[in-house]
Amino acid sequence: MKTWYDQKSGERLFSVGDRVTVPGEPKRATFCGPYTIDKKISDVYYIVCTPVGNKNKRSGHVNMLKGYHVGDDDTTLH
Repeated sequence: MKTWYDQKSGERLFSVGDRVTVPGEPKRATFCGPYTIDKKISDVYYIVCTPVGNKNKRSGHVNMLKGYHVGDDDTTLH
């Protein structure tokens, strides 16, 4: 099982200033953003600037972040 996972998985790296999306409401497959990476805590934890709601910044594990890529239409996800 681990061998199969290792073949399919890739390393995700973000840099300060990269735009990412974060999970939205619990139990829904939605993402909010794009937000900006503010600080790298470790190889797998980042501080993300989320100026919406009560928290201006929140920490996020690399598995919970998705890279944001601007497509043909630059729409903000909610």
